[in-house]
Amino acid sequence: MNTHNSLKIVAFACLAFAAAVVVLGETGALHNGVLAGRQPIEFVVQLVMSVLTLLAVPVALRLMQTRTVRRKLRVRADSYGRMALLRWLLLWVPMMADVVCYYLFMKVAFAYLGIILLLAMVFVFPTQQRWNNETKQQDE
Repeated sequence: MNTHNSLKIVAFACLAFAAAVVVLGETGALHNGVLAGRQPIEFVVQLVMSVLTLLAVPVALRLMQTRTVRRKLRVRADSYGRMALLRWLLLWVPMMADVVCYYLFMKVAFAYLGIILLLAMVFVFPTQQRWNNETKQQDE
C-alpha cells in the first residue's frame, strides 16, 4: 500500500471516529454537560482551545510551504507521508478535543471551533492532485 492510500485511510478513520463520538453524544450514550456551569474551568478550557485552533489552522495550511519542510523533503522524499500525517493530526486532535469539550460543557463555542477545524481539513485532505502538486513542488 502506498503512502497516499495510507493517508486517506487515516483521514477517513479519523473522521469516522469523530462522527462516532458525535453520534454517541447526540444519542445520550455519553454523559453530556458533566462540567456545565463550572465557569472558571470552562473559561480556561475555552481560552486554550481557541488559541490552539487559531494556531493549528495556519500552521497546518502552510506546513508544506515552509523552507524547513521543503529542504527536508528534498533530502528525504519519503518523509512527505509523515509531514502530511502531521498536518492532518494538527487539525484533527484539536477538533476531537473541541468535540469532547462540547459534550462536557454543552457550549456551542466548542462546536464552532470544531467546525472551523473541520473546514480547514478540506484544504489538507489527502487527494491525488494535492499529492502530485506538493511532491512536484519539492522536485523543482
